[in-house]
Amino acid sequence: MSLEEIRREIDELDSRIISLLSDRSRLVSAAGKLKKSEDAVRDPHRVGQVIEKVRAKAAEAGLDQDIAEEIYRTIIGCFVRKELTEFDGREVRQNKGLPDVSIRKATDQDCDQIVDIFNYYVEHGYAAYPEKPLDRRLFDFLKTIIYGNAFFVVEDKAEHVIGFGFLKKYHPYPAFDRTAEAGYFLLPGHTGQGVGALLLNRLEQEARELGVDNLLANISALNPQSLAFHKKHGFRECGRFEKILAKFGQDLDIVWMQKRL
Repeated sequence: MSLEEIRREIDELDSRIISLLSDRSRLVSAAGKLKKSEDAVRDPHRVGQVIEKVRAKAAEAGLDQDIAEEIYRTIIGCFVRKELTEFDGREVRQNKGLPDVSIRKATDQDCDQIVDIFNYYVEHGYAAYPEKPLDRRLFDFLKTIIYGNAFFVVEDKAEHVIGFGFLKKYHPYPAFDRTAEAGYFLLPGHTGQGVGALLLNRLEQEARELGVDNLLANISALNPQSLAFHKKHGFRECGRFEKILAKFGQDLDIVWMQKRL
C-alpha cells in the first residue's frame, strides 16, 4: 500500500470518527438536559466507568490502553465543558424567566425540519423571498454559504426543532471577512417570547469568534416584525434597495440593517 493510499484510508476513518463524535455530542446533550446539578454533569464515578470500559475494549482491539485512555479523557473533558456551558445557560434562562430552549449546531438530521420551517415563510408572508416551497436542496445550499460553522437550530424541551439561524459571508473577498449576514427563522407560536434574542446572541458570540465585527441583515420592507426586532437589538437601517423583487404580485423594497459588534 502506498503512502497516498494509506492517507486516503486515514481520511476516510477521520470522517467516520467525526460523524460518530457528532452522534456522541448529541447524546451527551440529551443526557445533560436530564441532569440537575454541576456535580451530576462532572460525575467522576461515571467517568471512571467509561475509562475502565475504554481500556478493556482497547486491549481487545490491540490498541495501547494508555493511548486510548488519554484520548478518551480528552474527549470526555471537552464534552463535560460543553455540558457545563449548556447547564449554565439553562440555569440563567430559568432564573431570568427566559424560554426553556436549547441551541445547538445544525446537523444533516435537521434537514427536513429546517426546510419545513423555511417553507412556512415561503408560503406565508415576506420573511422568505421565494414564492414556491423549496425541497431538500435548500439545506445543501445553506451549508455552502455558511460562514465558518455558524449554523444553529433551536429545540424546545421535547427536542423538536422550532427554528434555525446562521451566518453567511457578505462578500467572498477576504477584505470583507469582518462582515457577515445573519439569518433566522422561528416557527409561528415561538416568536415574541425571547427565543429570537437568544438565537441572535448565539450568532453574535459565534461572529466574534470568527473575527466578525459587522453584522448585516436584509429584510423585506413588508416585514415590520423583523424590522422592529432588529432595531430593538441594536441594528440600524443603513440602506434600502427599492422594488428589487416581487412576491405574490407585490413589489418589494429590501431594507439593509447593520450592527457593529
